Amino acid sequence: MNRISKLLAICCIAVLLSGCEEPTPEEILKQFYATGTITDEQAEILSNANLILQIHGLTSITDQEAESLGKLRGLSLPVLTSITDRQTEILSGVKDLGLNGLTSITDSQANILNEVEVLGLSGLTSISDVQAQSLSEIGNLMLNGLTSITDKQAESLSKVQTLSLMSLTSVTDEQAESFSKVEFLLISRSCRNQIELYQQKVVERVNASGSITDDQAETLSYFKGDHLNLSGLIQISDKQAKFLSEFQARRSGSLDLSGLNSITDTQAEILSKAERQLILNRLTFMTDTQAESLGKINELHLNSLTNISDRQAVCLSSVDHLELNGITSISETQLASLSNVMNLYLNGVTTITDYQAETLGQSGGYFQSLQLTGLISITDEQAESLSKVRNLEIAEDLQPLIDKYKKP
Repeated sequence: MNRISKLLAICCIAVLLSGCEEPTPEEILKQFYATGTITDEQAEILSNANLILQIHGLTSITDQEAESLGKLRGLSLPVLTSITDRQTEILSGVKDLGLNGLTSITDSQANILNEVEVLGLSGLTSISDVQAQSLSEIGNLMLNGLTSITDKQAESLSKVQTLSLMSLTSVTDEQAESFSKVEFLLISRSCRNQIELYQQKVVERVNASGSITDDQAETLSYFKGDHLNLSGLIQISDKQAKFLSEFQARRSGSLDLSGLNSITDTQAEILSKAERQLILNRLTFMTDTQAESLGKINELHLNSLTNISDRQAVCLSSVDHLELNGITSISETQLASLSNVMNLYLNGVTTITDYQAETLGQSGGYFQSLQLTGLISITDEQAESLSKVRNLEIAEDLQPLIDKYKKP
């Protein structure tokens, strides 16, 4: 065991220890240097302390050494160049395992290692299709030595949640489609640009055709930008709506579906789950059920609606940013409900009553933004009420009358 004590160097990463009793992790590690063995109890102490044992200089291990090391939660063997199937099976019990010194593995070893949660195999310069399929079951996989990959391998590896392929310099469109579906992808800037370019091509094809396939919708659910503009899309299925809502959940981005002139109640419910920005500027009709769902969204654009019901106004009152610029007139009951919206756009409304102006004035301090640029004229009484709105945007020729009543 003296050869281990001469070769080991320890790197303790993220030591998070509280209330630890004797022996300490440091004492356990010193004992391991001397004996090359760790008991189950000692391994548990190291795992609870969130220690990753990193051993430099060790190019091979014995089965007995593997048995001791296999008890750890985290282990890195950066210069290990060979490993047997038996040793692989033992080490597969390690949750966070680095074997970046290996330049090749067998198909059976790849199958065994799919039990590991975090696996580093960055010494590999190539893998087989079978190995890619096996490794696809790992949650966090590092293959930073691969310089090329097949379309089939990319499709398999797209199932990995966190994937690192930093040595790839280019990808095909088929690979870009696959890698678009990886939740967390670490890849070169050139490859990332190719993936983003491929996604933009999908957007352009969808907008040109007016329709979207399930595969395209799934690809765009991982869209890398912050604004997904599908304003040319004129029809959508429930399944496709679900994919697109996942984009918003992942990116906190805005989704423009201004080409849809109608949606179902189910689709409204699906699209509301992300609670982000949704643009439906061609929607001409909305049910109360849809309004209830859409009322959960933070920012909502419905600029082709020409009227809403009192019930719908109540539902939409919980939206932070609401655009209803297609409405030309609004009831006092509806406006009272909508006065709870922080950013309200009613630029199609041409006239309001004194009571409505008073209602808006009473909520004036609450508004972050109120737009009424379509108003043709207002009375002095209305101007006095509206002057209490902190951030009011109104027609330029009406602004002087508002300013007349503004308090210094």
